[in-house]
Amino acid sequence: MLRDVRRALHVLVAATLYYSGVLALMRFFRRRWLHENGTYVLGFHRVLPESEKRSSNSLPGMILGEAVFVELIDYLQKRMQFIALETLMKDSLGSGNPEKPPCLITFDDAWIDTGARAVPLLRQRQAPAALFVPTGLVGKQEGFWVEQLVGAWKDPTSRARLAPLIERVPLTKGRDGEINEIVQWLLHMPAQNRQSVLEGVLPPGSQNGHGNVDAIMSWEQLARIKDQGIEIGGHTVTHPLLTYEDDETVNGELRIGKQALEQKLGTHVLAFAYPNGDVNRHVRERVIQTGYACAFTTEPRCHGENGDKYLIPRFMLHDGNVTGLRGKFSPAMLNLTLAGWA
Repeated sequence: MLRDVRRALHVLVAATLYYSGVLALMRFFRRRWLHENGTYVLGFHRVLPESEKRSSNSLPGMILGEAVFVELIDYLQKRMQFIALETLMKDSLGSGNPEKPPCLITFDDAWIDTGARAVPLLRQRQAPAALFVPTGLVGKQEGFWVEQLVGAWKDPTSRARLAPLIERVPLTKGRDGEINEIVQWLLHMPAQNRQSVLEGVLPPGSQNGHGNVDAIMSWEQLARIKDQGIEIGGHTVTHPLLTYEDDETVNGELRIGKQALEQKLGTHVLAFAYPNGDVNRHVRERVIQTGYACAFTTEPRCHGENGDKYLIPRFMLHDGNVTGLRGKFSPAMLNLTLAGWA
């Protein structure tokens, strides 16, 4: 109940600021007097129709409805200039029409729906995009460990196995928020530790087999979308949060992931996205030493012309920050999110 009230207030604030012209005035002020003419880098994970949203085990913060995605892209295409990753990396960043700021579209994780749903929609609109791939998960049918855990959480026959895990997590929210807290607790630890915990509680093997909605693209599928103009970037091998890993693991995740992409897809990989956006000075330096020319975080702000190309911010978009109370695309919510106030 409290969550619904907060959501309603959030939408109300967005509508008030947007339709009163306050957000537009703030954008004008930033452009004209603060000279903030940066690039909007947008990040997505899943683009799913309603039927697949119901069967997916991804958390809500990962998912954007297909119909919402179409309206969002069409809305942005009228107001922004879609650019390719290569353009972002050039020194001319920030030039052009200030009334249509540059916008780069990116996707993380190489989900099957990125190739099947999002890429065709973007190609119809001649909108370029970049995709960041965790190479060790390519072709995996059951998704990441998060999807496997949520699947076990939903299944009464598997739920009992999670009891030892639930007892270890310092839960603070009610039942609806438990799985999110469990995921966050597991996320912020070295991958080896997490694997040891999950081995004892997750059912063995894939739960849904071939054709799962939570599958990751195969190398063949990645090659096809690369040939269609989608730029490929690195996203480690196994998607650990690098700030929790030791030097050997960080170096291996960066180097092996980059090499695999270049060998399998025959492309020169220059861009990297930090898993979960987690980065510190040490990890940033390792990314540079691996040979990447730029790297992306998940800090929600624009990327300025003189910004650090190894700490490029992104607005990560999902249903929760671009839709209204009825689940439809909301220009007000989108603009509040892009203002950094969501």
